[in-house]
Amino acid sequence: MERRIKTLYIITIVAILAFLGVQTYWLYTRYEYSLTEHENQTYSKILDLLDEYRSGRAEQTDRIPGQTRQTSYNVDMISDMKSDTLSHRIKVQSIVYNAYDLLGLPRDHILTDEDKQKIQDLLLTDEKKGVDNTIRTFDTQNAPNDASIWSASRNVDLEAQNPFTVAGIDTLLTAASINADIRLTTADSMIWQNRLERHTSSVRPTFKVVHPYSELELKIVEISCPIKISAVIAGMTDILVIAAAISALLIVCLLWQFSTILKQNRLDKMRNDFVLSMIHELKRPLSTLKMCVSGIENDAMMADRSVRHELMTSTRDALDNLSAYFSRLRDISFNTVDQIPLNTTHFRLSEVIGKIRDRISVPAGKNVSISNSCPPDMEITADRIHIYNILNNLIENSIKYSGKNVTVDIHCRTNAGNCMISVSDTGYGMSATDCEKVFDRFFRSQSAIDSDQPGMGLGLSYVRLLVEAHGGSIDVSSRKGKGSCFTITLPQ
Repeated sequence: MERRIKTLYIITIVAILAFLGVQTYWLYTRYEYSLTEHENQTYSKILDLLDEYRSGRAEQTDRIPGQTRQTSYNVDMISDMKSDTLSHRIKVQSIVYNAYDLLGLPRDHILTDEDKQKIQDLLLTDEKKGVDNTIRTFDTQNAPNDASIWSASRNVDLEAQNPFTVAGIDTLLTAASINADIRLTTADSMIWQNRLERHTSSVRPTFKVVHPYSELELKIVEISCPIKISAVIAGMTDILVIAAAISALLIVCLLWQFSTILKQNRLDKMRNDFVLSMIHELKRPLSTLKMCVSGIENDAMMADRSVRHELMTSTRDALDNLSAYFSRLRDISFNTVDQIPLNTTHFRLSEVIGKIRDRISVPAGKNVSISNSCPPDMEITADRIHIYNILNNLIENSIKYSGKNVTVDIHCRTNAGNCMISVSDTGYGMSATDCEKVFDRFFRSQSAIDSDQPGMGLGLSYVRLLVEAHGGSIDVSSRKGKGSCFTITLPQ
């Protein structure tokens, strides 16, 4: 049975650890999922803000009076004779001029249709003083489609008119409560689509958004956003609470089940110990009765008056022991001290102690010394049988839980109308923790367990029950390896 309990204990521990491992893995995957969701939501917000920023830049106009910009786009297909392939190239031509400077007019002059026609005629001539004519050609071989090429061409023109700035996009991000590190840089090759670089660390998660704001010029902006773990955990509060509650419930159920099995095993052991103890207690008086019955059947022994008297005395003592033992079993079954019947008489305490000392059973191989320091004329009022059982139990425990040599001292005195009886020994002793629980039912101290002596942990609880039935109290002081001292106080 012990082997099964140990196996069950190991299985229970493994099951709890396995469950905690699975639960931890599930929570980790859920945490990663929440991080990804947070990334996707923030990424979507950033893209919306980038579109908003681009629209705002496009809506801004040149603040210089009369400033005009004309942009033309032309896509050429160029054949490579060596590789026999066609490549796309787009030519972006931007013409920037100031009408007032070009015609030599004052700033407050209102341009007429005739003035605008003169400007167009001048642009067609070779003399273009005051005109910025820029032509740039870009290879767009890796463009996904023609629409992307035209959009990228407009971005080149927009960048020339109103450059992309860190301050501009940072203002929008801050207004949206997005904390980010922004860096403008150039790519090694053309990037046509926005790119999301997800977090690589679960402890300090940070994701990056790469946005090409001028694809043909290889200009990109990198927006690095750290993720607040507290915000992610806050979104998982309901799941964490439910997971913790279920985990705690399952673990408690497992431990409760294991504890119940242990208690059941302990009860089985106590039941076996009870049966063995009962057999041991009944064996002596029954053996005595059997011997006396055999003697009574012998006419020669019964003819001797002294022998007959001795047989009858032994029979009476054996019956008294049986009666006391059954009374003890009855008293243990009571739940309160008020249920214990008392037959109080006035008797000498030294006589009860002497009777116990004469009848005590000393195991073979033990040297026991019992000293009775109780005054011969000291009388008390109590239930004689119960006092006998109390002192007999304490003395038997002193002998039982000790080494080969043990000394038991019994002292009696009166104090303020109370009878004080102390039983001290030189046995194994107990720890301070065990002393606090030694009178509890079914409790056995570690010293008693280590001694490998049979017992149910009922003896001292029975003693306290009888003492309290008399309105008294019992205390114990003990030192491990030095012995114990039980002190009984009985009101008189």
